Amino acid sequence: GRPGAASGDPAKAPPGPCVFPGRGYDGQFYYRLALDPADLAHRAFGVTLDAGFRIQRIGLGALSWLASAGHHQLVPDAEIAVNLAALTVLAYLGAVFARDAGRRAAWGLLLSGFWGFLFSIGRDLPEVVASCFLVAGLLLLRRDRPVAAGLALAAAALTLETTLDVAIAVFVVFGVQVLRGRRRPGRRDLAWVLPGLAFVAWQAVGWAATGRLPMRADTGDNLAFPFVNPLGATVHYLAHPFSASALV
Repeated sequence: GRPGAASGDPAKAPPGPCVFPGRGYDGQFYYRLALDPADLAHRAFGVTLDAGFRIQRIGLGALSWLASAGHHQLVPDAEIAVNLAALTVLAYLGAVFARDAGRRAAWGLLLSGFWGFLFSIGRDLPEVVASCFLVAGLLLLRRDRPVAAGLALAAAALTLETTLDVAIAVFVVFGVQVLRGRRRPGRRDLAWVLPGLAFVAWQAVGWAATGRLPMRADTGDNLAFPFVNPLGATVHYLAHPFSASALV
């Protein structure tokens, strides 16, 4: 996932990554943000952001930038290191969840053992980091630490916006409890308020930088009726059963 597709110019990319002309993947955009998370320009470091929604997924880029200490040549290795560290932490969090549920800690490996994470790590994608923050948020909420839970869920939402669904679910559950008179609004609501505020604030930053809300740039490709896209993908891959993508 390095600069190499139509969105990248290998000649302008910083030294360090391996560039394959004519090829590329979504990872090139996370690499681009990891070079400088504060630079939200449409084009920088030889990479052109193909859609505005890329900048709303800033979590992996920010962590990789910190891990590389701002040294561009270290960013490719830093991205891998961050994802592997997140996978290790996810295994630990899964073990804690399993022990809390009265199960053996080894059951927690089911979380970190998801085969799709290998795909994400190999292409510098944010799913592992987002899942780590998400599970941490749920565990902290389970232990009645709403502020820490809210911060973890906010980090998840800024890494991959689809994880915001969990904060919305928490809002719905807490709202039903309030309506039924089981609790009053209070400190626990920070578990969903903080992720919402963080997401809205970063959308505002993206709007100021690009003139358009980042989330609106994603509606044409990824917003559809449930199961429509997975069914279409299934039909496509069944028609090409021996392709590399289908086998993966």
